[in-house]
Order: sequence, then structure tokens, then C-alpha cells
Amino acid sequence: MTVGDELTVSSIQQPTAGSDQASVVPARDAGIDAFRFLMAMGVIAGHVLSLLPNPAGQPWGMPAWAVPIDAVLRSAVPFFFIVSGYFFRYDRGFAQTVRYVCLRILPIYGLWLLVYLAFGFLRPNPVPFRLLMLAEGGYGYHLWFLPALAFGLITVSACLTAGGRRLAAIVVVLLALLGPILFDYHAALGIRDYSSHFSDVKRQLAAPAFVFIGYALRGTPSARLDASIVLCLASLGTVLGERYFLAFVVENSAVWNAESIASTFLFGTSVFMLARSLNGYPAIARLGSWGFLSLPVYLCHLAYVWLFQRIAPAMPARTVVIFVLVAICSIVTAVILVRIPLIRAIAAAPGGRRDAKLSDSNQLRIQRWRKRWDSNPR
Repeated sequence: MTVGDELTVSSIQQPTAGSDQASVVPARDAGIDAFRFLMAMGVIAGHVLSLLPNPAGQPWGMPAWAVPIDAVLRSAVPFFFIVSGYFFRYDRGFAQTVRYVCLRILPIYGLWLLVYLAFGFLRPNPVPFRLLMLAEGGYGYHLWFLPALAFGLITVSACLTAGGRRLAAIVVVLLALLGPILFDYHAALGIRDYSSHFSDVKRQLAAPAFVFIGYALRGTPSARLDASIVLCLASLGTVLGERYFLAFVVENSAVWNAESIASTFLFGTSVFMLARSLNGYPAIARLGSWGFLSLPVYLCHLAYVWLFQRIAPAMPARTVVIFVLVAICSIVTAVILVRIPLIRAIAAAPGGRRDAKLSDSNQLRIQRWRKRWDSNPR
């Protein structure tokens, strides 16, 4: 998904004596590319899962059997933030970061915001439009990722420029505490109400922390695969444990919207480490060649969720059928979109990764993709 792939690399730098490892732009990683595609599928699965009816009195916000699945899928958005922070070129300075956000991220957001505004008004009983919805994607509620990413990149870049890593760490922790963590725990802290103003942007306030995690992991060696798997399982256990605590002890009925509960920071980091540890496996390299589709898949999938939610009849395994249909249609649409030069350039698709250096194997795969699409009549 991430714009972070296209956001990222203008040249692959190598560390020099005395250089800060975190300032070195990482090389391409097939494991990360593969997980970008898998996480895009995870976002689709999560949105399809949200269509399930919630049994009366169920504190989880969904059927109990779906909670572990949903918890796993909640690693997707944190993963995309972390990847963006891992690859972004902070060495270009704050002014260039702002310029990049304004010229690259916000135009993508504005275009798809208009698309989903049109779709939203066509849906039956649309939610009344509020100005603050512009920060959340409007009717395309999944689009909140883009302004949140813009905020995260600008915040981390500003802090690194003004006071280095220490200031950045302090600021991102405070923002995360003020936003999603305080939202989840305000009742346990004896705070009667969480500010409605912060409620509209609570997820965006977590973005700088995830972006900073990616930045902090630059220059670190990949973990062993077995260690990454153990860490993922342990952190998933903390997510489930925290959800149980919030649902049954704190009685927070809104915990279903839990991209940014405290344990998710650890879980997203462990999934990112697992992706890096899988770099070099042939099957992962093949899957990584699909990573460039992650952003357009992410952007267009919600329209298909709405469509199949409306037209799919009652049937056994209806949720699974809808997921498969949405995934197929989103991938096909993404392939079509990346054939359009302007869309291809802004969606980090083949031909649009002007700033990235890929592994030789992925370069060959992308060249085959381009020849295949370009050989078809337009």
C-alpha cells in the first residue's frame, strides 16, 4: 500500500564511517514488498469482517469467533505506517518533506476523497457530511490513512530537524498517549468523557509514533525468522489480552476500532520484523512482485465492499465469498489503474517508482508486467 514505497528512495545510500545508521536509506526488501500486498488483502478482509452482525450484548463489537481474526488484521495499517517511516528520505529536510506531502500524498487523497464523496452520496441513507470528515476520508473512511501519514511524516521530520531523535520520540509518545491510548483508557483513569474534538482525529495522532518506529528501525539487522515468529505470536497475545481487559474490565464498547490500542504498536513492529526476516525466500520474492499493487488496491477496495454488501444474497460463507470477490475486483482494478501514466506515477506502480532501486529479480518481474500490459491494445 504504502505511498511509503514511492515516498521513499531517491538513491540507496551506504553507511559511511561515523554516519548515523538511521539516516541511511534502506535497500529494497522483497519481504516488505510481499507483506505490503498481504496487508492490503488484510485491510479488505477487515472491512468485510466488519459487515458481520454483532450479537446483542456482545462486548467485542463483533462475534467472538471473529475477534482473533480481526486482531491479526489490525496489524495492517500500523505495518504501512512503519514501512513509510522506514523508507522515507528524512535527510532531504523538513521543507522537502512538506513539499513532498503537498505534491504527492495530498493530491492522491484529494482525488479519492472526491471519488468516495460521490459514492457516499449515492448510497442509501448517507451519513450527514461534517467538515471534520475531510480529515478522515469523508465517506471513504479508509482514506484516513493518507492524511494521517502526511501528519506523521511532517511531525517526525519537524522533530528530527528541530531536536533530533530524542525530541521526536518524546513528541510521538505524547501524541499517541493523547490520542488513541487515552481514548481507550480514559474511563479507567477516571476521566468521564473523551474530547469529541480529539475523537475525530485520535487515529491520526498515533501515526507519528508508527512512522517513528519505522525510522528507528533503519540500519538495524534483520531478525532471525524463528525469533520474529515468536515475537509476533507473543505480541498478538498481548493484543488479545488488552482487548479482553478493555472490553470486560474497562467496559470500553468502542474497542472494536482498535488500530492503535497500546499493544498494537508492538504487534505492528513485530509483523514488520517478520516481513524483513522473510527476505530472500523465493516464494516471498515472487509475492513481492505484487507489492506495487498494494496502494491502488487499498484505495479502490471499499467501493467493491459496498457493492457486494448490497447485492450479495444470503448464502453459506457469505463473508468469505464477498472477500474473494472484493479482492479479485480490487486487484483487477489496480492493474488497470497502473496502466494509466498519471495514476501509475502517483501509486508507486511499475514506471512510477522513479526514485526506487529494486532487487534484480523484482526489476525483471516488473519489466515482465510492463511488457504484458503495454503489449495489449489500450
